[in-house]
Amino acid sequence: MKEALLLYINAFTYCSFLLALCYTLYIANKDKLQKDNQIPVLFIFAILVFYIGTFPYKGLGGDRELYAQGFLQATEWKANRDVLFMAYNYFCRKIMGLDLWLSLTGFLYVLGIYQLSRKKCKVESTALFVGYITFLFFSAYAVNTMRAGLAASLLLYALVWRDSNKPIYFSLLFCATQIHSSMWLPVLALVLSLYYKNTKVYFYFWLLCIPLSYFAGSYFQQLAQPLVTDFTQLNIKGYLIEKDKMYKSGFRFDFIIYSLIPALLAYYYIYKKKVKDSFYTNIINTYLIANGIWILVIRANFSDRFGYLSWIFIPLLLLYPVLNYKLWPKQQQKIGGIILLQALFTFFINIR
Repeated sequence: MKEALLLYINAFTYCSFLLALCYTLYIANKDKLQKDNQIPVLFIFAILVFYIGTFPYKGLGGDRELYAQGFLQATEWKANRDVLFMAYNYFCRKIMGLDLWLSLTGFLYVLGIYQLSRKKCKVESTALFVGYITFLFFSAYAVNTMRAGLAASLLLYALVWRDSNKPIYFSLLFCATQIHSSMWLPVLALVLSLYYKNTKVYFYFWLLCIPLSYFAGSYFQQLAQPLVTDFTQLNIKGYLIEKDKMYKSGFRFDFIIYSLIPALLAYYYIYKKKVKDSFYTNIINTYLIANGIWILVIRANFSDRFGYLSWIFIPLLLLYPVLNYKLWPKQQQKIGGIILLQALFTFFINIR
C-alpha cells in the first residue's frame, strides 16, 4: 500500500511539473495575452477529479482514511459543529457509495479553484488554474486533509462574488466555516481588510509578528490553545502542545521564507508597479493578517495546517496582477516564469 501511495504522489508531482513546463513554453511563445480556450482546461479538470477520486484510502492512517470511515458511518444524523460537512456526508451517504463520494469531493474541490481562475482573470485564466495545480499544498488538501481543502475551495469560489453580489459572497464565506471551522480565520481577515484597507499597517503587523513569535512564541501558543479550532477530529492539544517525533516543529524559518516571497512580490506590484485594485488589496491584507497570526503559533505541531489558512492565497498573490494589468514588456514570459519557478519549488519539496 505504501508503494502504491508513493506511486500516486510521485506521478502527480511529475505530471504537475510537466504541465507547468508545457504551459510555460506555450504562453511564453504567444504574441499577446488573450482569452484562452477552455477545452484543454476542462480536460485537465477531468484528469484531476479522476486522480483525486481514485487515490488510495485504505491502510494509510491519514486524514483521508478517517474521512472515508466517517462517510461510511454517516447513516444517522449526529450533532457536529461543522454542520455543513455533516449534512454533506449524511445526504451523500443516502444516494451514493464511497468511491463516488470521493470523486464528488474531488470535483467540488477543483471546481472552486477553476471558477475563481475563470472569473477573476481578464486574460489567460488557465495560468491561475495551473498556478493552483502546481501550488505546494494542492495535492495534500485534495487527497488527505480533504475537509479543509473543500472548505478552502468554497472560500476561493466565494471571492468570485465579492464585487458583484455581497449577500452571496458573505453566505458562501459562512458556508466555508461550516465545512471546516478553521476557515473563520481567513474569513474574518477578509471581512476586516474589506473595510480597513491600509496595506502598510498590515505589513508592519506581519513584520512585528516575527520577533514576537521568536521571543515569546510559547506564550502565544498557550494563549491560542482555547481559541484555535482543531484541524482533525483530534484534540487541539495534539497540534498546539504535544510533540510528534515524526514532525519537525519549532520556529520554522523555512516556512517564514516561503511566506515572505509572495508578500514581497505583492509589495512590488502595489508600491513599485502601482497596481491599484481593491480585490488584490483585500487579498494581500487578508494574507498578512492570517499569516501573521500563524507566525505567532508557528511552534505548534503541524503548523503547516495553520499556515495553509493564508497560503491558499499565494497563487492569487503571485499571478492576479499580471493576468489583469500590463506591467512589463513580453509579460507572457514573466507569467510563465512565475508558474515554472513555483512548480520547480513544489517539485523539489514533494519528490520522494
